[in-house]
Amino acid sequence: MERPTTDFSGIQTVMMNTLAFQAILECVRLKAFDAFEARTVSAADFAEQQGFLLTQTEGLLDMLSAYGLLEKSDRGYSNTRLSSEHLVTTSTLYQGRSLQLHSRFNASMISDISGFLKGRPDARTSCDDNWALRDTLEGTAAHARLGALQDTVDFAAALPGFPSMRSMCDIGGNHGEFSMSLLARNPHLRGVIADLPEVTKTANEYIAEKGYADRLRAVPCDLRKDALPEGEYDLVLTSHVLYAFMDDLASLFVGIRKSLTPGGWFVAQHMDPDGGDPLEYSSTVNFCATMAGYETHQIGRDRLERELAGAGFTGFRCAPAGLRGGGLIVAAQRPVE
Repeated sequence: MERPTTDFSGIQTVMMNTLAFQAILECVRLKAFDAFEARTVSAADFAEQQGFLLTQTEGLLDMLSAYGLLEKSDRGYSNTRLSSEHLVTTSTLYQGRSLQLHSRFNASMISDISGFLKGRPDARTSCDDNWALRDTLEGTAAHARLGALQDTVDFAAALPGFPSMRSMCDIGGNHGEFSMSLLARNPHLRGVIADLPEVTKTANEYIAEKGYADRLRAVPCDLRKDALPEGEYDLVLTSHVLYAFMDDLASLFVGIRKSLTPGGWFVAQHMDPDGGDPLEYSSTVNFCATMAGYETHQIGRDRLERELAGAGFTGFRCAPAGLRGGGLIVAAQRPVE
């Protein structure tokens, strides 16, 4: 009988991970991790709380323990630091909305992979329409808090001249967390979020709830057909936006340079093809982007600096973003003519 010469268990693990993630997502919907926060709960007690059967509940909790989400002891189960930080609803770094957002996005593709591979004509439009949803806004804001937001804000706030900046623009800023965090660092700074027209109402509601409506507003602007005002901003920021303009980065960067005041800075944060994210993760995210009608979700430093230099930028600075360094932050300055 023929014996295998290669190990197929990796594929089997991917298959079972699909079920495991759906179970984790259901626990998020049930706010299950709140029950294990700062306390040890037995499987029997948790099963009774949820109306579950004991044997099935023990299987679930053991699986969550195997994934590093629960600690198991003789007395029962409690949250690990990972769950306490990201899966308890009262945590400032809660990722439940982010997980649900990305799960819905992936599910739409899973339902018609062949159709997307053949190039569904509505792929890009459908993706753009989702940015206007409140759930999408809150999910992307939560995802940004996994490190990219903090690193990008620290980076931009350390640029020469930041304390004297008075006006900024956040292209495709959606939830405005990057802008609001920078405004908190500089009390004299005011800003606009230039985003798709359908996004602005939701964004402005969110900004008002955060208490920044007097210094930040979202304005309709689709840079595929609109232009930014010239000489208006001391700082222009983009986060996970440039990949939408891969067909003509040169024109985009010329327009951004013109919108800056002399000596002003442009800061971009996006996925780095040479970054520290696991290849399985980064390649799958990139696959999703191509399925949604984009050329790529990743832009290397060399190409970015080459395109920026061609548009008249100088003074390049860069840094990694995120705990694993999967993102790249690049800054470039409009010269003082």
